[in-house]
Amino acid sequence: KEAVQAVLANVQATVAREPCVMYSSTDCPYCDKAKDVIAKCNQTCHVVELNKQENMLLASVIQTSTRQNTIPNIFIKGMHVGGFDDLLNALVQCRTPSRLSSNAEMKNFCSFFDKLEVKESPEAAQK
Repeated sequence: KEAVQAVLANVQATVAREPCVMYSSTDCPYCDKAKDVIAKCNQTCHVVELNKQENMLLASVIQTSTRQNTIPNIFIKGMHVGGFDDLLNALVQCRTPSRLSSNAEMKNFCSFFDKLEVKESPEAAQK
């Protein structure tokens, strides 16, 4: 139990410290697509590969704490985004003029996507 609590504390510290954290796998095509979208936003993401032996407990803690059984599992500006489709949905919402610009937390979250190079549509970011 102490090991789980230590891992959870480390996850929380990493998510608080890094603008973007992605729990990923080395053989996950949606993880690669998510990394590409983030790169097109001229951003970097702290990536942790969960399919490495030393990250088995971490994978379990991430799955339990987020209630998400799939990867990628993405956090941006301290907020849990979810997976690849959730990342695209967040991008669409943040690029919509009617976004919650009066909400400081959402404005901060959406600022992560401000440098997106693809101007046509957020969906084009995944190509």
